[in-house]
Amino acid sequence: IDSSLIRPFAEGLAENEAYLTELATINRARIKVMSSTQGLFEGVYPFPGQDSFYNVRVAEIPGFRGYPWVQQTQAAGVNTMKLVFDHVEKRSIPKHLATPVRRLITDADGVVAGALVEKSGQRFAIGARKAVILACGGFEQSTWLQKQYLQGLPFYSMAPLTHTGDGILMAQKVGAALWHMWHVHGSYGFKLPEFPIAFRHPFGGSRNPKRIMPWIVVDKFGYRYMDEYHPAAQDTNHRPMELLDPNIPGYPRIPSFLVFDEAGRKRGPIAHPLAIGGHVYDWSKDNSREIKKGWILQASTLKELAKRVKDLPENDCLMEAEALEATVAGWNDIARIGKDPFRRAPGTMSPIQEPPFYAIPTWPIITNTQGGPVHNVRQQVLDPFDEPIPHLFSAGELGSFFSHLYELGGNLGECLSSGRVAGRNAAAEVSV
Repeated sequence: IDSSLIRPFAEGLAENEAYLTELATINRARIKVMSSTQGLFEGVYPFPGQDSFYNVRVAEIPGFRGYPWVQQTQAAGVNTMKLVFDHVEKRSIPKHLATPVRRLITDADGVVAGALVEKSGQRFAIGARKAVILACGGFEQSTWLQKQYLQGLPFYSMAPLTHTGDGILMAQKVGAALWHMWHVHGSYGFKLPEFPIAFRHPFGGSRNPKRIMPWIVVDKFGYRYMDEYHPAAQDTNHRPMELLDPNIPGYPRIPSFLVFDEAGRKRGPIAHPLAIGGHVYDWSKDNSREIKKGWILQASTLKELAKRVKDLPENDCLMEAEALEATVAGWNDIARIGKDPFRRAPGTMSPIQEPPFYAIPTWPIITNTQGGPVHNVRQQVLDPFDEPIPHLFSAGELGSFFSHLYELGGNLGECLSSGRVAGRNAAAEVSV
């Protein structure tokens, strides 16, 4: 990130508390500040100055209990959307649902002058009075863009099926440069036959170094290869899975297999469906329903479990019983000693020794992508020569500020801060 962008970005985040507090007057939303001293960031990226971070959230809105299409009734993010929607309604801001934008419209000089949209099978143009702001998210559900920019294949996403990178393609069409296209905010989880979206494992937020994670992750051969519980559990755990082995050739860690025992089964659900886009599923508290469905493999011995994994249909797994048995025995020694060569926190470890034993195919999961068109400090979209494309702005995760690591809560913070900057500067443009 160019240094000229860093301070304005930080200043924008610092303004979010006052901004949310002002917005909250519309529906008496309760704004809550979580400081670093409350343990919110314990265990996350220990860079100098991390103690200055704090989290501002829309904790509660009287009378609001969530949306039926999102399986998180009291999530701060859902409350934030409700706060935004209430302002859209109060201000009578025109909105067009089921109206995808297909192309940006430019004049002969390359100035962005509007957008071509589609509704009920008909296409028509909407002219811009001042500018166009692209705020249409990432490419979480675009197989094509994933193949071009991500190393590991396949990835699956928990995002709505509509997140297909339309804004990226439209920006490219009018000359935008791209950045951070490789950067995925994600982890590992499960792609199940009955659902078009993926489910991720339930350990979210910052790592709790005292919370037991009852499983290990092994590759197709049955060997453990990573710390399963990274500092930000839903940010970087997909990265070790993306290894391409030219000797196979292929991806020995895609899919991997999450392995646990009976004690781990009873600790709680191994997946966290978010039901984004209306795909609701209630994962059983002890994983028993998913075992009956056949999603989770069960075996009385590790030898039998390895065979069940190896016999999965359409699977190139080469797992041998001896390898899995040795891996689990080694893990149990690590859990007993509390010292892991992959640096997993000791308080998160537990042995895998109580039969029956379980395994489930585990894939790289995308929560959201960070890549998209390059922007400057004014949120203007830039071409490959760092020149602004006239009257075109972007906001949010479409070309996010985050280039290598994602700071927890940062995408929501960036949506608010970059949206304000883009809106103010777009409104200040001379009419198209």
